[in-house]
Amino acid sequence: MIYYDTEDFKLNDTVVTIGNFDGLHQGHMKLIESVIEHKKDLGLTGVVLSFWPHPKEALKGIKIKPIYTLEEKKNLLENAYIDVFINYPFSIDFSQKEPEDFIREILIEKLGSRIIVVGEGYRFARKQKGDIEVLKSFEEKYGYKTIPIPHCFFNNEKISSSNIRDYIINGYIDTADEMLGRCYYVTGNVVYGRKIGRTLGFPTINLIPHEDKLLPLDGVYASKVYRKDKEYFGVTNVGSNPTVDGKIKTVETYVLGLNEEIYGEFVKVEFYKMIRKEEKFHSVDALKDQMAMDTKKAKEYFNI
Repeated sequence: MIYYDTEDFKLNDTVVTIGNFDGLHQGHMKLIESVIEHKKDLGLTGVVLSFWPHPKEALKGIKIKPIYTLEEKKNLLENAYIDVFINYPFSIDFSQKEPEDFIREILIEKLGSRIIVVGEGYRFARKQKGDIEVLKSFEEKYGYKTIPIPHCFFNNEKISSSNIRDYIINGYIDTADEMLGRCYYVTGNVVYGRKIGRTLGFPTINLIPHEDKLLPLDGVYASKVYRKDKEYFGVTNVGSNPTVDGKIKTVETYVLGLNEEIYGEFVKVEFYKMIRKEEKFHSVDALKDQMAMDTKKAKEYFNI
């Protein structure tokens, strides 16, 4: 997959889908499935056009932590057989383009779009004046076709990145997973920790999450760990370990059945279900007893 984070590119004969694609949730994947279908049928180049920074950051100064980091998003898109991923620079000046200017300059002159796939609620350009009907109105003039994709729902709730983000930060990770269509996860290299878990009989692996990564509510989760094509069940704590005066927020996992040191290795930790919120215990022994109970609950969740 080719990646661009610049305005300087020139493509021809593409099928493109447009959006922020934070989380690449089930709704986003419907767009991408349509791109792949048209790409194969018509011999086009499949493109995802996204924007960075997030428009809310550029226009309103609201910091948006992504559900998946840029590298995680790249990996997901490559696995979905997208040919080109563009993180187009977004600015206040860019947001002031009129709808036709956006269509002509970006979608036609830069992307060479023949098929444009968007969600049915997609809005673009100055004052959000662009929509499906505007895209359709310029089809004949610029020689492309618009494919609108309906919204996706879970339990009668619209699937959106903002809804998923709310579920993650409030600990409802199982609902977030359903909307994503895959497990929310954190990736990274295993780093040295304080080795307190080892002294308690629960040796753990530690990840320092990317500073931009959206993390779940501090607490303990039933999880799975993937390393070197091997899968392990786990119990993951997100937080700073207040019982032992921890200061740095980490993702720390007791990996069932792992009996070797894997410092420096790249791992993926998938989150399935919150077991409890983070607590400060009155003693290390109380923490040890709780960790045993957490492990028991994780095993029950996974039926192991």
